[in-house]
Amino acid sequence: MNTLFTIELRNGGQFYALFYFIAFLTGLIILIYEGRRRKFPTVPWLLVITTSFLFFMVGTQVIKFSSDDWQQVLQFKSLDHSPGRSVLGGILLGIPGLLLAKYFMKFNHNVMDVFAWAAPVGMAIQRIGCLLAGCCYGTITSVPWGVQYGSSSHAFDQHVGDNIIPVSDLLSMPIHPVALYEITGCIVILFLLMRIKKYLTVSGNLFLASFGLYAIIRFITEFFRANSFGVHNPSELTIVQLVILGLIPAIALLIYYREKKMKLLPFIRVQPVSDRQSLIYFLLIAMLFLVVSRWLTLLEVVTLNLVMFPTLLFIGWQVFKSVTVPKLRVATLGLIAGSMIMMSQTLPEKIGSDSTKKVSYNVFSIGANSGISDFSIENLDCDGNVASTDELKNIFKNYGIGFARVQASRTGILQYGIDGYWGSHQETSNGIKTNDVSVTGIHPFIQHDWKLFGVGAGFHAGTLTQLFPEQYDQNYSTPTSVRKMNFFPSLYFRVGYTDRFFGEAKIGQQFPSPFPSLGIQTNMGFGFKKNNGGAIRIGTASFAGLFIAPSIPLGKHFIVEPYLGGFKGIMAFNYAKQNSLVTTISLRYKFGIK
Repeated sequence: MNTLFTIELRNGGQFYALFYFIAFLTGLIILIYEGRRRKFPTVPWLLVITTSFLFFMVGTQVIKFSSDDWQQVLQFKSLDHSPGRSVLGGILLGIPGLLLAKYFMKFNHNVMDVFAWAAPVGMAIQRIGCLLAGCCYGTITSVPWGVQYGSSSHAFDQHVGDNIIPVSDLLSMPIHPVALYEITGCIVILFLLMRIKKYLTVSGNLFLASFGLYAIIRFITEFFRANSFGVHNPSELTIVQLVILGLIPAIALLIYYREKKMKLLPFIRVQPVSDRQSLIYFLLIAMLFLVVSRWLTLLEVVTLNLVMFPTLLFIGWQVFKSVTVPKLRVATLGLIAGSMIMMSQTLPEKIGSDSTKKVSYNVFSIGANSGISDFSIENLDCDGNVASTDELKNIFKNYGIGFARVQASRTGILQYGIDGYWGSHQETSNGIKTNDVSVTGIHPFIQHDWKLFGVGAGFHAGTLTQLFPEQYDQNYSTPTSVRKMNFFPSLYFRVGYTDRFFGEAKIGQQFPSPFPSLGIQTNMGFGFKKNNGGAIRIGTASFAGLFIAPSIPLGKHFIVEPYLGGFKGIMAFNYAKQNSLVTTISLRYKFGIK
């Protein structure tokens, strides 16, 4: 039986999560780039993006809510299961969210057509994760481009349940690669948009055309889906297809009407909202986010924070500028910070060559990290055979705040300070909650960097947790991978030049950490001579697998440090399978130069 390829991933959900994150990140980059190119006002544009992302994510799920799910969420309870996702539902709710943000922000720029390009690009990337995870699998087929999934897939389970294959088989029957069809469809949509954009002169019609084209693609692929509202007969129309049959002519008529009537309407410029109104709108969106966050997964919450966090920073800065006198802003910040006096000098990141020059400054840091780690531990009998398997799941999130003092001279850079952090760590074993720990602690540290190498040390004290799944206690009624601690050392070592190429080893040094999946890290980094503080680190962390962590300077005073890691960890030896996804974001502010 010939097939195009086989997919035997046992943890395809991790790949789905990775490409889901990359899809939204790519869409965000496209939207911000287009906004800057079209000279959109920054804060209102970020608020429009935030609103559309939130409504889209909620829409992908609520369209699949059952009556029991609605009763549960209306009682302000979290769902105890995943209802699934539908891109079509996300678009249907995302459009009202986009229009709502435009109305309240008095944003009369052509934003709809920007989403016309970002949407198919993001959907094409996200469908790669669907293909690897096997969540959007197709019906059985004999075509030569069919795909077979391994025994841990939904398709395999369905084929066994339908008595199509025996449970002893290793692969499912060949099925239509529906995700691959939609990837191809999204590429076709982009090509068609480039061809028809010159004929669509009214703002928003290009987006409507993009949505209509995707609806047509979805109508076609629905014939080959096996898990859309249950298994169905390909000769019968599904509920989705019936909805699309009503949508397509409505979209076509709307585009025609708008082209005939609306292009004759005069353009009316509207006074944009104030910075204080932007802050109020953001707070309303943040409250809505808190209400619906119980429906969202950890990955969706992290993805939304990716756009909400910088939006809040921009709004805060705009509000601060609007209520202060330009010449007195430094003094105002000084009053807010107490004894901290802000200064506007270039921040040294490299060791100077002038032996008489000594520079000192302060660093204030805030950050957050969240992640999930899954373990599958095989228990062996006396003959070395697998007797049972324990499934352990860890979900953690932490927040941190820190202050450090830096002294730089020709001999090196000395920094010392203290970090504080708080958060939570929850673990379930075979579906049973085994740990629910509130994490709190402090981390005093000291570090000295010379040109060619650097060393540092410190310690963590408080209520801490760490992952040790290969050493879990067999005496527990349910196994656990969590080790609780009150003290943990931190160490740092670097070799190489920070503005060129260097290698690092860290124990307990990730901010704000502690610690699950991030206890031990090794990485290589690439610095940039012409961009003080800028670097990219690529490496591996204990249970976070491979990671990438850029340092991005924003002007002279700020540095943003995102972190993304996942898949296999370096400590995954012989206790079977382990996968994780960890994200971190931190912001460092440098001030008080002397």
